[in-house]
Amino acid sequence: MFFQNETCIFTLNQFCKMNILIDKVRIKNFRSLKNVEVNLQPMTLLVGANNSGKTTFLQALNIALGVNKKQLTKDDLFINKNGETEQNEIIIDLRIIPINEEGERLEKFQQPWIGIFGKDAKVDDTGSFFAFRTLVKFKENSDKYETNYYFISNWGNPNPQAGDGLTSSARQFILLYFLDAQRDLEQDAKLRSSYFGRLAVQLEKGYEEDKLKEITDLVKTLNDKTIDGSQVLSHLKEELSKLNQTTNSTGEGVSLSPFPLKIRDLHKGMKVHFQDNGSDTFGMEYHGMGTRSWASILSFGAFIKWEAKDKQDYFPILALEEPEAHLHPNAQRTLYEQLKGIYGQKIISTHSPYVVGQANLEEIRLFKKNDDCVDINQVSLITKEKIEIQKLEEEIISEGKTPNIFKQNQPIIDKLKSEIINKLDKDEVRKIKREVLNTKGELLFSKAIVLFEGKTEEQAIPLFAKEYFGCYPFDIGLNFIGVGGKMSYTPFLKLCNFLKIPWYILSDGDGNTENEVRKQIKGSYGENFENLIVLPESTDFEKHLINEGFEAEIIQAINNVEGDNFFPTKYIEKLNGAEGKGKSIRVYKDENGVVSEDAKRQALIDCMGENKTAFAEEIALSILTKEDENGKIILPSAIETLFAKINSDFNIINIQENETGTI
Repeated sequence: MFFQNETCIFTLNQFCKMNILIDKVRIKNFRSLKNVEVNLQPMTLLVGANNSGKTTFLQALNIALGVNKKQLTKDDLFINKNGETEQNEIIIDLRIIPINEEGERLEKFQQPWIGIFGKDAKVDDTGSFFAFRTLVKFKENSDKYETNYYFISNWGNPNPQAGDGLTSSARQFILLYFLDAQRDLEQDAKLRSSYFGRLAVQLEKGYEEDKLKEITDLVKTLNDKTIDGSQVLSHLKEELSKLNQTTNSTGEGVSLSPFPLKIRDLHKGMKVHFQDNGSDTFGMEYHGMGTRSWASILSFGAFIKWEAKDKQDYFPILALEEPEAHLHPNAQRTLYEQLKGIYGQKIISTHSPYVVGQANLEEIRLFKKNDDCVDINQVSLITKEKIEIQKLEEEIISEGKTPNIFKQNQPIIDKLKSEIINKLDKDEVRKIKREVLNTKGELLFSKAIVLFEGKTEEQAIPLFAKEYFGCYPFDIGLNFIGVGGKMSYTPFLKLCNFLKIPWYILSDGDGNTENEVRKQIKGSYGENFENLIVLPESTDFEKHLINEGFEAEIIQAINNVEGDNFFPTKYIEKLNGAEGKGKSIRVYKDENGVVSEDAKRQALIDCMGENKTAFAEEIALSILTKEDENGKIILPSAIETLFAKINSDFNIINIQENETGTI
């Protein structure tokens, strides 16, 4: 069998439509998930730092619906920061709703689900739903436990009783397949129980009886010719035939089969080969783990398509860990669409900003550790609210703005408008996708982010942070991001607001920059400017460094990059009298050819501004050589203020000292 990029012989149109969806999950008292509720999409991405609860969430789903369940112990119960187990049971609630092909909720279930859910299906003010609880209850002082299932009649206030035992057979048809990060098609091919193996053992099902006999005869002929044509195999067969005499065999006795005699046994020697570019074709064992891992996922997709063929009562759910494992960035970018093509609902944990960058914003769920438990956040989108508002307003006008129609419609309009204040519209979603996730998706995995405007800050501030905190910023979850100008903070702030990502802004103080930045903060956070640090004396970052007394270090850095005496001599000689910013003429020398200190300072500012990318890192490194009388590195005052604020909020330095014994 060759692994190639070919179109599958089946299409989704040949399968049952995915007309149901697990839209809500509630988990209590399972590992770090003390009490969470998560909304799900047809495809949902779980993102966040390591140990933030993503895998735990997938494993909780596996307890409720998994095809392959693992044994639980009391260690799986939630343990608080005092090391105490608060409850002796795990609760996992799932709600399933009917949807159309666009993923929108329908009022009623369609067949076959009406019959499958039966009387356990209930109705709320939006339509039908089927919800059930998985209750795992441990015995006192023991790892033994009991698992029971109950239907839920009221999702908003669930309180199933002993008499509410699940009667529906839904759990036979709604199956969750958990693929952890340790995937390898090379190993899968050897295992009858893998998804590859479970397909391969069904080889005979694809043949008519006469065709099966024809192939069996061909395999027998191939075996005979292979043995007869090989002196080694003929010799081996002759020697092994002595076994016939030893055991007094009356049958055919020993025979050799280089190839399996039975079609159903072909899978035992089946190998997957892959040709990359112009190279020779090699078996999977000769390819890297990235290829083997992704091939394993694709074999699962093939298994699901085969299982779903011609079925109306089959709803598979893929719980997948880190599909990007071992793949390079460009390959990771292609994963998203291929994953969407796998039939069924997908719930996927990922650490890849490249995968996140391809996703829809509403599909992302951000997991963050908060003390001893986990918070899970998502964005809220304006869906049909604006259409409803427009429809109600048109009704008021068409009815002549009578008191009755106004009294009837206006309260609904006001309620809808209040609901969309804290939601994103399509334009805002596009902006966040384009300006944040497509290029800065790594911020989703940060403890906090620091935003600023320019390129100098982007290279310099992380180096200052390493000096201040005693470690690399990424070691402590800090992400430094240049937004590309004073008007470009809004998409970042809106995303941070929804996903509860702590942020800090180091803003220029020149012109109207501070006012513009404050407007953008206010749009998402109101009058909360606590984490805004503005450069003093109406300066930008470059001027701030000069004002702080680092002029000599900056000149040294520029000359390190450009060569000795580039600044001030060569730079001023070359550009004095040339056109500058705003088409003004540069005047660095007076009529006597003298360069004043103010002119030299302006030339230095111009030089830094024109070569930010080339000079920024070298300037930061040069500044980090300046010490006070006690031998302590001197940092710019605004940077000190910023880092002190971050340290106060996260206690980073004390944590570092406790972990390393030094700083």
